[in-house]
Amino acid sequence: MKEGGFTRTAYDTWVKINGFLDACSDGTQIWTRILESTFAVGRRALKRWVQRKWCAPDLSRYLGRDETVLLEHLVEKNLERSGYNKVFCIGYNKTGTTTLERILRDLGLKLPDQRLQEDFLSHVLVSGRYSVLRRFCASYDAFQDAPFSQEHLYIALDALFPNSKFILTLRDPEEWYSSLVRFHKKTFGFDDPSEAGPEFWAGIRNNYFLEQTKRFVTCVESGRESLEWKLLYDREYCISTYTQRNDQIIRYFRQRPSDLLAIDLTSTTDTTEICEFLEFARDKVRPVPHLNASKVYRCARPV
Repeated sequence: MKEGGFTRTAYDTWVKINGFLDACSDGTQIWTRILESTFAVGRRALKRWVQRKWCAPDLSRYLGRDETVLLEHLVEKNLERSGYNKVFCIGYNKTGTTTLERILRDLGLKLPDQRLQEDFLSHVLVSGRYSVLRRFCASYDAFQDAPFSQEHLYIALDALFPNSKFILTLRDPEEWYSSLVRFHKKTFGFDDPSEAGPEFWAGIRNNYFLEQTKRFVTCVESGRESLEWKLLYDREYCISTYTQRNDQIIRYFRQRPSDLLAIDLTSTTDTTEICEFLEFARDKVRPVPHLNASKVYRCARPV
């Protein structure tokens, strides 16, 4: 039998408790303590149920107990994992990305054509249409250069393609900056970086490079955006942007050692680290080819 939604036994108990509280001079305080205790027990039970329902079994016994032990457990599980989804090379241009592309192709991984990749995906960072990115990436194993080497796209890639590998190519910042300026002078045909304002980039490859450079020189201060073209080849600004992004990537993956390889190919003689990271046998190790990307193409200005 039920009384007001309670079983008869529960109802009788409830009546007795209320009678006891009414007889006590400090009944309100006792009632408050009982309610607080009841709700605390309920919250703990609910939290345990949610953990069991929504979290992996190996996590439910750690969550909400000891965060340090939980993170140590996650690092250990990451190290034990084998196999992976995609390989994303997320280092800035002029850090050995062309060399890395050759290494990955030699290992048998399928990569898209660079020009095709840029044409299809150049808008992703602006539009947020990651469905296009997902469909494009479905046909290939590995990716390098733009847009994968830009800004914080690696975070979206990590969410869209779980269990993937990320390779961050590094280079001495001063050497990287000098190489970048030298490459752009040769590729785009200017003698002095001060010549490369918005008018210079207009029309080159259907404004692809104009939009790319605009993103690089967009600054935000007090919530207001501005285009600071004088920063495009400013040594301090470029190096600061480069090093900050590298630091952010390493910090993002800091407790997932099996997911990120940070490597300086300019000082690496063979592909041992890459083969180990991508779980290839030692017989696949080869000397690093050290290709020069500046020989790839030259962008003519529109007449």
